[in-house]
Amino acid sequence: MRFFRLVITSFLLIVALPIPAQAETLITLSKPSFQLADGRFVNNDLALLLSSGAELDTVLAKPIRGSRTWLIDPVLFEEISDLGDGYVYLDAEGNDVTVDELPAAQQWLSLFTFVTRNDRIVAMTYGNPSTSFLRKYAPGELALYNKLSQ
Repeated sequence: MRFFRLVITSFLLIVALPIPAQAETLITLSKPSFQLADGRFVNNDLALLLSSGAELDTVLAKPIRGSRTWLIDPVLFEEISDLGDGYVYLDAEGNDVTVDELPAAQQWLSLFTFVTRNDRIVAMTYGNPSTSFLRKYAPGELALYNKLSQ
């Protein structure tokens, strides 16, 4: 009888214990803008971030398992897309360097689409401006920027 009570009590404790909720991982993809107003890039750093083993490549090549939410800056994706079909960047001396195309950029965008197909994606304010600055100096524009980012 004592054994039977022990088994029943153990079973009820195991069943009644709360099941831990699956934690969601937040992954932020945002970088300062690399592109000038005329379309040229200030340097080649963004292309280097997409190269094999670099920061942006690693985020997708070795994705975190489980439930994920991606917080993305639309400017980053716009600039990566611009790299794909050719771009011009300034070298250390300020001279224009032309790159015909960067297949790694289109591959990265395709891989992002594949890796995130079942994940939640949230767009940040376009260009990821300083929220505290906008609240202080341009409070009416923050809502507009957020709306345009969607």
